[in-house]
Amino acid sequence: MTLDWRPFFPGNSPRPLQAKTLDQIVDNWDKYDNFICELPPGVGKSHIAITLSKWNQEMRKAEYPDDQYQPASSYITTTSLYLEQQYMRDFEKLGLLDMHSADHFQCTFNTRLTCGEAARLSSVVDMCSQCTNCPYKIHKAKFIHQYKMGVVNLFYYL
Repeated sequence: MTLDWRPFFPGNSPRPLQAKTLDQIVDNWDKYDNFICELPPGVGKSHIAITLSKWNQEMRKAEYPDDQYQPASSYITTTSLYLEQQYMRDFEKLGLLDMHSADHFQCTFNTRLTCGEAARLSSVVDMCSQCTNCPYKIHKAKFIHQYKMGVVNLFYYL
């Protein structure tokens, strides 16, 4: 069974190249493990990624009986903080969550440090084990366990 991707498109209607790309990926979904889309700027690759993420979640629901279904998480990777921010501006309302390294979070145990700095110092001074409300750890757990669609820097993800 192949589910139509169109109901999952985030916007009014796809552009012709978006539709062609989505058709090709969906038609070949079971044949390949990975897809790489090299498309010109301004095509709307982010809309394609969001569509595929939401479409894949619904496909998984259709494949498994209710008692065996485990929601799939989709992670969209990008190499630019600007593009991560753009994804969040455009798609946060659809259930997208971003994830950043510990250096992007303010340590609550020592507010002069980021969580990343505190973790690096913890190898000398056991600071992190004393922090019971680490914003980085809380956000990362939410990203992994509660949200089914995320955007993350490729290098951090790897």
